[in-house]
Amino acid sequence: MHPAIWAAVYKRQLIQKNNITFSETPTASYQELPFFADAYSAAESIYIIPKAMYNYRIESANKFSSTNALDERIFYRFENHRKAKEVYINRGIWHRVKYPELQREFITLNNLALRINNRLRYRFYNEIHRYFADISEDEAHKFLPRNFCRSFKLIKKGSYSKWLLQYALAYIMVIRILKIFGLTDLLRWMYLKRKDSIGSPL
Repeated sequence: MHPAIWAAVYKRQLIQKNNITFSETPTASYQELPFFADAYSAAESIYIIPKAMYNYRIESANKFSSTNALDERIFYRFENHRKAKEVYINRGIWHRVKYPELQREFITLNNLALRINNRLRYRFYNEIHRYFADISEDEAHKFLPRNFCRSFKLIKKGSYSKWLLQYALAYIMVIRILKIFGLTDLLRWMYLKRKDSIGSPL
Protein backbone atom coordinates (compact mmCIF):
# COMPACT_ATOMS: atom_id res chain seq x y z
CA MET A 1 0.00 0.00 0.00
CA HIS A 2 1.78 3.07 -1.31
CA PRO A 3 1.46 6.21 0.87
CA ALA A 4 1.19 8.52 -2.14
CA ILE A 5 -2.12 10.39 -2.19
CA TRP A 6 -2.83 9.20 -5.75
CA ALA A 7 -2.60 5.53 -4.74
CA ALA A 8 -6.11 5.36 -3.28
CA VAL A 9 -9.62 6.78 -3.37
CA TYR A 10 -10.99 7.96 -0.02
CA LYS A 11 -14.56 8.37 1.16
CA ARG A 12 -15.22 11.99 2.00
CA GLN A 13 -17.16 10.87 5.08
CA LEU A 14 -14.03 9.15 6.44
CA ILE A 15 -11.95 12.31 5.99
CA GLN A 16 -14.56 14.64 7.51
CA LYS A 17 -15.57 12.38 10.39
CA ASN A 18 -11.97 11.97 11.58
CA ASN A 19 -10.90 15.54 10.72
CA ILE A 20 -8.04 14.25 8.57
CA THR A 21 -5.94 17.02 7.03
CA PHE A 22 -2.57 17.48 5.38
CA SER A 23 0.30 18.73 7.50
CA GLU A 24 1.49 22.26 6.81
CA THR A 25 4.93 21.35 5.52
CA PRO A 26 6.29 24.21 3.36
CA THR A 27 6.25 23.60 -0.42
CA ALA A 28 3.90 20.63 0.09
CA SER A 29 6.83 18.29 0.73
CA TYR A 30 5.93 14.74 1.83
CA GLN A 31 2.62 15.80 3.36
CA GLU A 32 1.02 12.55 2.28
CA LEU A 33 2.87 10.50 4.93
CA PRO A 34 0.84 11.58 8.01
CA PHE A 35 -2.30 11.79 5.84
CA PHE A 36 -1.80 8.15 4.83
CA ALA A 37 -1.26 7.12 8.45
CA ASP A 38 -4.36 8.98 9.62
CA ALA A 39 -6.68 7.78 6.87
CA TYR A 40 -5.61 4.14 6.84
CA SER A 41 -5.62 3.75 10.62
CA ALA A 42 -9.07 5.41 10.89
CA ALA A 43 -10.68 3.31 8.16
CA GLU A 44 -12.96 0.48 9.28
CA SER A 45 -12.42 -1.32 5.99
CA ILE A 46 -9.96 -1.09 3.10
CA TYR A 47 -10.47 -2.65 -0.31
CA ILE A 48 -7.48 -3.45 -2.49
CA ILE A 49 -8.09 -3.88 -6.21
CA PRO A 50 -5.37 -6.03 -7.86
CA LYS A 51 -5.56 -4.07 -11.07
CA ALA A 52 -3.89 -0.93 -12.41
CA MET A 53 -6.53 1.81 -12.34
CA TYR A 54 -4.30 4.85 -12.59
CA ASN A 55 -1.29 5.70 -14.72
CA TYR A 56 1.41 7.70 -12.98
CA ARG A 57 4.57 8.98 -14.60
CA ILE A 58 7.46 8.25 -12.25
CA GLU A 59 9.82 10.88 -13.62
CA SER A 60 7.77 14.04 -13.55
CA ALA A 61 9.02 17.02 -15.51
CA ASN A 62 7.73 19.25 -12.73
CA LYS A 63 10.83 20.49 -10.93
CA PHE A 64 8.68 21.63 -8.01
CA SER A 65 7.45 18.11 -7.30
CA SER A 66 8.60 16.85 -3.89
CA THR A 67 9.12 13.44 -5.52
CA ASN A 68 11.98 14.95 -7.51
CA ALA A 69 13.15 17.32 -4.79
CA LEU A 70 16.75 16.65 -3.90
CA ASP A 71 17.28 19.96 -2.14
CA GLU A 72 16.51 21.25 1.36
CA ARG A 73 12.92 20.01 1.02
CA ILE A 74 13.98 16.42 1.61
CA PHE A 75 14.55 17.18 5.30
CA TYR A 76 10.79 17.65 5.74
CA ARG A 77 10.59 13.90 5.22
CA PHE A 78 11.82 13.31 8.78
CA GLU A 79 9.22 15.69 10.23
CA ASN A 80 6.39 13.98 8.41
CA HIS A 81 7.62 10.49 9.26
CA ARG A 82 7.51 11.54 12.92
CA LYS A 83 3.99 12.91 12.51
CA ALA A 84 2.86 9.63 10.93
CA LYS A 85 4.37 7.68 13.82
CA GLU A 86 2.51 9.90 16.31
CA VAL A 87 -0.75 9.08 14.53
CA TYR A 88 -0.15 5.35 14.86
CA ILE A 89 0.86 5.70 18.52
CA ASN A 90 -2.20 7.81 19.34
CA ARG A 91 -4.46 5.24 17.68
CA GLY A 92 -2.75 2.46 19.64
CA ILE A 93 -1.57 0.46 16.63
CA TRP A 94 2.13 1.37 16.33
CA HIS A 95 3.12 -2.13 17.48
CA ARG A 96 1.19 -3.58 14.51
CA VAL A 97 2.60 -1.33 11.80
CA LYS A 98 6.04 -0.62 13.26
CA TYR A 99 8.16 -2.90 11.08
CA PRO A 100 6.45 -2.17 7.71
CA GLU A 101 6.73 1.55 8.46
CA LEU A 102 10.36 1.35 9.57
CA GLN A 103 11.19 -0.66 6.45
CA ARG A 104 9.51 1.95 4.24
CA GLU A 105 11.23 4.80 6.08
CA PHE A 106 14.76 3.43 6.08
CA ILE A 107 14.78 2.21 2.48
CA THR A 108 13.37 5.53 1.25
CA LEU A 109 15.75 7.66 3.32
CA ASN A 110 18.73 5.48 2.44
CA ASN A 111 18.01 5.77 -1.29
CA LEU A 112 17.53 9.53 -1.02
CA ALA A 113 20.93 9.76 0.67
CA LEU A 114 22.49 8.14 -2.39
CA ARG A 115 20.79 10.53 -4.82
CA ILE A 116 21.27 13.93 -3.18
CA ASN A 117 24.27 16.15 -3.79
CA ASN A 118 27.43 16.02 -1.70
CA ARG A 119 26.66 19.31 0.05
CA LEU A 120 23.55 17.86 1.73
CA ARG A 121 24.51 14.20 2.04
CA TYR A 122 26.54 14.46 5.27
CA ARG A 123 23.76 16.36 7.03
CA PHE A 124 21.15 13.93 5.69
CA TYR A 125 23.23 10.97 6.90
CA ASN A 126 23.33 12.45 10.40
CA GLU A 127 19.57 12.95 10.37
CA ILE A 128 19.07 9.25 9.49
CA HIS A 129 21.50 8.31 12.27
CA ARG A 130 19.46 10.31 14.81
CA TYR A 131 16.10 9.15 13.50
CA PHE A 132 16.93 5.45 14.00
CA ALA A 133 18.88 5.93 17.23
CA ASP A 134 16.46 3.77 19.26
CA ILE A 135 16.53 0.83 16.81
CA SER A 136 19.25 -1.77 17.37
CA GLU A 137 21.07 -3.65 14.61
CA ASP A 138 19.45 -6.90 15.76
CA GLU A 139 15.98 -5.39 15.47
CA ALA A 140 16.77 -3.96 12.04
CA HIS A 141 17.30 -7.51 10.76
CA LYS A 142 13.61 -8.15 11.45
CA PHE A 143 12.41 -5.66 8.84
CA LEU A 144 15.28 -4.84 6.46
CA PRO A 145 16.64 -6.84 3.49
CA ARG A 146 20.26 -7.91 3.89
CA ASN A 147 21.82 -5.20 1.73
CA PHE A 148 20.02 -2.45 3.62
CA CYS A 149 21.07 -4.02 6.93
CA ARG A 150 24.66 -3.37 5.86
CA SER A 151 23.92 0.31 5.35
CA PHE A 152 21.97 0.45 8.61
CA LYS A 153 24.90 -1.03 10.55
CA LEU A 154 27.31 1.57 9.14
CA ILE A 155 24.88 4.41 9.83
CA LYS A 156 24.37 3.21 13.41
CA LYS A 157 28.13 3.42 13.99
CA GLY A 158 27.94 7.11 13.14
CA SER A 159 30.98 7.25 10.87
CA TYR A 160 29.99 9.04 7.68
CA SER A 161 33.33 8.31 5.98
CA LYS A 162 33.02 4.55 6.61
CA TRP A 163 29.44 4.49 5.36
CA LEU A 164 30.47 6.43 2.26
CA LEU A 165 33.50 4.27 1.44
CA GLN A 166 32.17 0.85 2.45
CA TYR A 167 28.61 1.18 1.16
CA ALA A 168 27.42 4.34 -0.56
CA LEU A 169 30.18 5.30 -2.97
CA ALA A 170 29.65 2.42 -5.39
CA TYR A 171 25.91 3.11 -5.61
CA ILE A 172 26.46 6.85 -6.03
CA MET A 173 28.82 6.24 -8.96
CA VAL A 174 26.35 3.86 -10.64
CA ILE A 175 23.53 6.40 -10.24
CA ARG A 176 25.67 9.16 -11.75
CA ILE A 177 26.80 7.02 -14.69
CA LEU A 178 23.23 5.97 -15.46
CA LYS A 179 22.16 9.62 -15.31
CA ILE A 180 24.90 10.61 -17.76
CA PHE A 181 23.73 7.96 -20.23
CA GLY A 182 20.04 8.73 -19.69
CA LEU A 183 19.28 5.41 -18.03
CA THR A 184 17.83 6.76 -14.77
CA ASP A 185 14.33 5.51 -15.61
CA LEU A 186 15.74 2.02 -16.11
CA LEU A 187 17.34 2.16 -12.67
CA ARG A 188 14.08 3.27 -11.09
CA TRP A 189 12.21 0.45 -12.85
CA MET A 190 14.74 -2.14 -11.68
CA TYR A 191 14.53 -0.81 -8.11
CA LEU A 192 10.72 -0.88 -8.08
CA LYS A 193 10.68 -4.44 -9.44
CA ARG A 194 13.09 -5.50 -6.71
CA LYS A 195 11.07 -3.62 -4.11
CA ASP A 196 7.92 -5.48 -5.20
CA SER A 197 9.74 -8.77 -4.56
CA ILE A 198 10.44 -7.81 -0.92
CA GLY A 199 7.66 -9.30 1.14
CA SER A 200 5.94 -7.71 4.12
CA PRO A 201 8.07 -7.98 7.29
CA LEU A 202 4.99 -8.99 9.26
